[in-house]
Amino acid sequence: MNQFVSSERSAIGSDRGNKTVSAYPFSDWVGQKVTSSPPSFISRRNYLPGDPNFLWLIRKGFVRTFTYTENGGTATLGIWGSGDIIGPSLSLVPCYFMESITSVEALPISTKEWQPPLEIILKYWQETECLLLARAEMSVSLILMNILNWLSKRFGQPNPNGLLIDLNLTHQDLSDLCGTSRVTITRLLKQFEENGVIFRDSRKITLVSTTKPWHYEI
Repeated sequence: MNQFVSSERSAIGSDRGNKTVSAYPFSDWVGQKVTSSPPSFISRRNYLPGDPNFLWLIRKGFVRTFTYTENGGTATLGIWGSGDIIGPSLSLVPCYFMESITSVEALPISTKEWQPPLEIILKYWQETECLLLARAEMSVSLILMNILNWLSKRFGQPNPNGLLIDLNLTHQDLSDLCGTSRVTITRLLKQFEENGVIFRDSRKITLVSTTKPWHYEI
């Protein structure tokens, strides 16, 4: 048991944006000891099955979790990548969806065979709290900047200009993250680019390294 906890801590403390699942002892432990199920391969913009009796260990790619609001809008609950565990049993949201925003390789884990330890649950809620805090602004431009900072800290890959956010996010994805309209996101991204805050290459966004960090350090 102590070996398992040590491996899991090693996974949480790693820079996940630049490593594959094979670099994580925790992921290896789950794959070898917890389940014999083969991994599932989900193409971009498809859904992972939301069976409450299963969790998903993301091995490659990125997934967003979201729900629908009463007025029919979409609210993003989180963005998850390699080494993260997600599933409806970790949420109290009644309509919980998991959509691949890139091609994804994920491992299904039966909750009857394994329950995530406290540190996994804490990590899930800590990332959710960080996203909530990023959106706790009156100004939409500050919210978007906070979201970009959050994404760059969580998944960013260093390049000569700063941190590359290569998640294939659309303007609609960002608007769902920020709780605003797609038109507003398009306008703000153009403004950020003109001001030298970001560089864009199709759906890849680089947050310039000289950008002032947001008020709360994640």
